[in-house]
Amino acid sequence: MEVKLNDILKDIDERRLTGCLFVIGDEEYIGRVIGDRLKEKYTVKILWGDETDLDTLLRNLTDTSIFSAEGKSAVILKRGEKFLKSLKKKEKEKFISFLERIKENLLVVFYETSQIKQDISKEPLVGILKKCKFLKAGKLPKARIREIIKKKFVKEGITVKDEDIELLIDMCNGDLSVLKQETDKLILYKERGNLSREELFKICIPTNEYSVFDLIDSLFTGDYQKFLAGVKNMKTSGILPLQLLQALSTTAIKILFTIKMTEEGTDIDSALSKVGVTHPFQKMKYKTYLKNLSSDQINKIISLLYEADRKIKVNYEDPYGELEKIVLNLINYTYNRSSS
Repeated sequence: MEVKLNDILKDIDERRLTGCLFVIGDEEYIGRVIGDRLKEKYTVKILWGDETDLDTLLRNLTDTSIFSAEGKSAVILKRGEKFLKSLKKKEKEKFISFLERIKENLLVVFYETSQIKQDISKEPLVGILKKCKFLKAGKLPKARIREIIKKKFVKEGITVKDEDIELLIDMCNGDLSVLKQETDKLILYKERGNLSREELFKICIPTNEYSVFDLIDSLFTGDYQKFLAGVKNMKTSGILPLQLLQALSTTAIKILFTIKMTEEGTDIDSALSKVGVTHPFQKMKYKTYLKNLSSDQINKIISLLYEADRKIKVNYEDPYGELEKIVLNLINYTYNRSSS
C-alpha cells in the first residue's frame, strides 16, 4: 500500500508505525527526515544491505534485546537494493513470507533508485510491496521545489521574487536539506516583508562557503574543524571578525542564561522564550547546543570570546588569528578536563 510522507511521520510521532515500510527513490532528504524522526521516537538498529545477509536481518528483527515489549524499536536497512540483489530465489521467497509476520516490530528499508516507476513494476518489488507499505521518494522537479519554498515564505509573511527563489535553489545545488536550513535562516532574519536579492546573498552563501550561521553552529556543536575552515574562508566571504564575535557572544550569553534557568527548574521552551529564542528553527539549534555544552564549558567560551574581542580592539592583534586561538584554547581546555 502506497503511503504519504506526512502520514508516516505522524505514525512515527505517535509510535504506532509497525510492520514493514519501503522507502523507494533517490531523494536523500526524505530518507534523512524519516531516519531522524525514528531515532527520536524509537530505539533504532541500523544495518547496511551490502553487509547484511538474510539470516542476520531476520535475527535482528526477532531479537528480544533489540525490540521492547512496547514495540517502540525499529530496524533500518539502508542500501536495500543491494540486499535484495544478493538474495537467491529461495531467500527472496523466505524474506517476502517473513514480511507478513512482522506485526509489532518495525522494519524500514531504504531502496535507492532513480527509476521508481520501472522498479516497482517488476520483481522482486512487485511481490514485496503487496506485503508492506511503501513511499515513493524521488527527487522533486525544480518547479515543485520553488512552489514549496514560496508557500513557506508566504506563510511567514515574506515576499520573494520567483527568480530569487530559483537563485536560492541553485546556490544550494537543489539539496533539500540545505534548502530547508537556508530558508529557515532567511525567515529568522527577515521575519516579515520583502526579501531582496541583496539580503539573500548576505544570509545564504554557496554550499562550499560559510555564513555567520554556519560558524556559530560549528563552534557551539564542537565542530572545530569546520569552524577553522570557516575562519579561513572569512577573508573572501565578507564576514567581519568583530561581527562574528558579537554574534558568538550573544549566542553564548543566551545559552548560559538558558542553562541557569533550566537548572533552577524552568522548562527548556520557557527558558528559551525568555532569552528571545522563539522561532522553531532557532529553538532546534539552541536545544542542540544545550545538549552539547555544560555551564562550565559555556563560561569558558564566553571568557575566550571576550578576551579575543579585547585583544583585537585594544592590542590590534590579528582578528583571524584570535578566532583560531579560541578553538585551540577550547581543545586544550577539553583535553585537560578529560585528563583530570
